[in-house]
Amino acid sequence: MKMIWYKRNGVFGLSFVWFLFLLPVYLSAQNDFKLLDSSSCALAITHDTVDHFFERVQPLEVSILLKQAEWKDSIQESAALALTERMQQYALTPDDTQRKILETSMKNAMDRSAPFLKKYPLPQIQLGLIEGTLYGPSVFYTRENGIYIPKDMVVSGNETTLTQILIHEIFHIQSRNYPTLQQKIYAEIGFIKLDRIPDMPAAFRSRILLNPDGTDWNFTIPLRLQDEEELAYPMIVSNQPQFDPAVPAFFAYLKFQLFPLYASDKGYELDYTDDLNGLGQDWYGPFFQKITNNTQYIIHPDELAADNFVLLTRRKAGEKLSLSPEGYKLLDRIEKHYK
Repeated sequence: MKMIWYKRNGVFGLSFVWFLFLLPVYLSAQNDFKLLDSSSCALAITHDTVDHFFERVQPLEVSILLKQAEWKDSIQESAALALTERMQQYALTPDDTQRKILETSMKNAMDRSAPFLKKYPLPQIQLGLIEGTLYGPSVFYTRENGIYIPKDMVVSGNETTLTQILIHEIFHIQSRNYPTLQQKIYAEIGFIKLDRIPDMPAAFRSRILLNPDGTDWNFTIPLRLQDEEELAYPMIVSNQPQFDPAVPAFFAYLKFQLFPLYASDKGYELDYTDDLNGLGQDWYGPFFQKITNNTQYIIHPDELAADNFVLLTRRKAGEKLSLSPEGYKLLDRIEKHYK
């Protein structure tokens, strides 16, 4: 998931003003991506047998996305169905100008990503144009092998930004198709995959907000602060228990936390306060020391990995980056998995 980008430490990150089987409608000059019309986009954007987004999304999140508070108290299946129906309504067919911009930007993104796709090639990628009403007018996200692009970003003169964002989204698709590569790159950043999902009370689970580019939260990161050690469990949750019509923007509800994780007889358990706070702010120093300052886009391991993938493509293209020594070492460790 990606929205307004700003440049920091050499990478485009998230601004906190702050995510087949179908017949192609348009074929690109190369058979590595295709543009979808509104009907094909509506089907593809609501089809997910990999990350199971629609089985995992909570009614509270649906109520925030749809801007209708009553969905919070519905059963999960009904809320998910309402969300799929709304997503289908927001699928668009690109006009000739939009089609040209998308084809140019995606071809450039594929060309720049090519050195990192040789060992891990991708299936044909689908590009869908959407209204940016749910998450926001500049939010991109992926589903299976598709990238969904808000129409407000597909304008003349924005091709360079589009290319950078599409490279980021290309990584999400690669990560999804190669889970072993995904785990290796996550490990280079500092994340460890758990053997089971932590136990989460229903009240906590209801407040979880999903990242469409990575619905798997089954990762932890070991941290050390002076003589203390913690297993930190990164998650995004809603900072409010219900949708407020006076606060319509989805990202106004997003709260990123590092929750302490403990082993128990039942497996793993999270520790948190009643207002869903986790580790104190002093633990974010060790967190950033481990993940480096290559990006501030920290809401999910796949977002950290995707921004580092963008950096790899920029370095490969001969761009001069401005990173810390630890940041360059992280890029080197990630790059070795593509050789």
